[in-house]
Amino acid sequence: MNVIKKRSASELRCPSCGALLGIRDAAGFNIKRGDTQATVSGDFQLSLVCWRHGCRKLMVLQIDTRRAPRPPATG
Repeated sequence: MNVIKKRSASELRCPSCGALLGIRDAAGFNIKRGDTQATVSGDFQLSLVCWRHGCRKLMVLQIDTRRAPRPPATG
């Protein structure tokens, strides 16, 4: 399992292959693939499997849209 790391102020990319996973903006965290789009706001934890063929890495993101993304708590 990999933890998604912030590459820039607005893009979140797969740490393994660099594929764009989502965009963070004032409305929250946005994911768009094909005709499907989701926007999540507030405190949440998101588990994603990278969409890129040959990568398929599982990534976990904890985010509060009022603050910068942070890695999940260990324990």
